[in-house]
Formats: sequence, C-alpha cells, structure tokens
Amino acid sequence: MDTKIISADHKRRSFLWFLLGILFGAGLTYTFSVMMMKKELPPPPSYSSHLSKEQLFKMMPAVDTDSVRFYNAQITTDAATATVVAGAVDATGKHLPDASGTVRFSMFKALTARGVEVGDLSWDDATVHVLHVRDAGRKNFSVNLSKEALNRLLAVRDCMGIGFTERTTSAGDPTFELAPVKYAGGVAYPVGTAGDVVVCVAPCPRVCGPDASLYLHGPTLGP
Repeated sequence: MDTKIISADHKRRSFLWFLLGILFGAGLTYTFSVMMMKKELPPPPSYSSHLSKEQLFKMMPAVDTDSVRFYNAQITTDAATATVVAGAVDATGKHLPDASGTVRFSMFKALTARGVEVGDLSWDDATVHVLHVRDAGRKNFSVNLSKEALNRLLAVRDCMGIGFTERTTSAGDPTFELAPVKYAGGVAYPVGTAGDVVVCVAPCPRVCGPDASLYLHGPTLGP
C-alpha cells in the first residue's frame, strides 16, 4: 500500500477531528455563556401596585383634568395588602366626577395573566381602603402627578401601565415611585430607562392643598 496515500488520509482525518473539536468547544462555550446570562439576569422588580395605560387614560378624559392623585391604601387592614387608589383632580385639587356626575376611584386589586384588575370605588368605599393604612399603624400619604407628566410616562416605548413602589424621600416622607412597565404572563417588566422612573418628592402631608376635605385621608395623616 502506498504510504503517501495513508499519510494523506491520516492528515485529512486528523484535520476533521481538529475541526470537530473546535466546533464542539465553541458549542459548549456558547451554551455555558447563555446559561450564565440567564442565571445572572435579575428578577423583575417587585411592585406593590399597578394601573394599566387604559385605566389611567380612562381617568383623564375631562378637559379640566389637571393631575391624577394617588393614595397609599390597603385592600384589608393587613399591611401586606398594600395597594394604590387613584382619581383625577382639577387645578384646585378637587376630585373630578365621571360622566354621570359621580366621583369615582380606581383601586388596584391584582395582576394576573389577563392583565391589571381594579375595583371601581365610590368616595366612601375608597376612604375605607385609604384609612386601612392607619388601621395597620402606617402613615397615609398621597401624591399628585400632572396629566402631562403621566402622559410622558405612558408614552415610553412598550409601556403598558405603571408600577408603583412605596419609597421614602430624602426628607423621610413616604411617597410613591412610578415606573413604566409592560405585562406578560401576569408579570410586570420595566421598560424605558432609569430616567423614565418618577419619584414624587413632594407628597402630602409635606405639600398639601389648603382644603383637607378634598383628600380621602382628610386632615389627620398619622397613625
């Protein structure tokens, strides 16, 4: 047998094994990298409450809507049921009635695969949920976000709603952080950039209107 043929065939097989080794190694590296990327991805932020874009737009149909006021509230007297109650206000800080002439509020109830579920509340029912905060030994607060600022949040690419988180300002006041989010499978994911997140730095009772009767929590805010 020709030794030159054997040598050439051996070289070809060696080269093929060499190529297979490179491809196999690259595949392992890619798989490991993907696994590490998946492992290192942080979990979605945990928001205490949500309101969808549709629900927020529905709150602001009136020409005289100046802002939307967000109250910290609870579904029950258990602090673990913390939520948000919201309603539109005019330039004087007065809550606006709906088309029927009645003042109504929206309260976040649950985030499911079907979307954000809210309850439609009267003034009296909304007050009960707001004062549950006090019943649990926590402090009531509320924040106003202008219609323009809220529309900017909702205009963030892929935004489907707003996620709410209770924070504390540098002055020590409880407040809300509002972040644009999208929903998928009953989970909220942040969208936009860190610059799109809004922290309300002037919550009531730090900054309130002159008429306490215009607020669900009334003049007394402490537990």
